[in-house]
Amino acid sequence: MKKPLLLIAHLIFAALLSSFVYAQNTDVKTDDISAPSVVERVDINSADADLLAKILVGVGPSKAKAIVAWREENGPFKHPEELVEVKGIGQKIYEKNIDRIIITPTE
Repeated sequence: MKKPLLLIAHLIFAALLSSFVYAQNTDVKTDDISAPSVVERVDINSADADLLAKILVGVGPSKAKAIVAWREENGPFKHPEELVEVKGIGQKIYEKNIDRIIITPTE
């Protein structure tokens, strides 16, 4: 009679242990269950410095003003990659913002 009880105890322990291990290895949080977040986008040819600083990651007021100044001096951006030509905007900042940049075709 001891062997079946011991077997049952081992099975229960194994089930509890595997549940615990599974729970520890999942990174699901209640916040993750909501709808996916939407990334705000900005047209770098028409946005003012305040909007650029608000939406672009790693771009504060001075870099946003530099973007506007570059645009005023060189004309509208033709390609998003041109953003790296702006003083203070490097490849890393550009890469962080690829999904946030819009360029509306100009006439």
